[in-house]
Amino acid sequence: MPKITDIAGATLFVFPNDHPPPHIHVRYQGKAVRLRIVDAASMDPNREFPVRVLRDAQDWLLANQDKAIKQWDIYHS
Repeated sequence: MPKITDIAGATLFVFPNDHPPPHIHVRYQGKAVRLRIVDAASMDPNREFPVRVLRDAQDWLLANQDKAIKQWDIYHS
């Protein structure tokens, strides 16, 4: 799983050959959530995930959408 970055103790990454829509995975202390790249919305709204870490990941994603979509495209072309 190609890592994009680490934020607030969480790791953000993409899975090669993953399903649409373009999204990243965020892991933190054994918990995971998926965020759509286009708007940073959770694809797992009912999953328990620390709110502070989720917001930090969403903020990073919104500020770095170009980097995230480039990573997605590398592994999904």
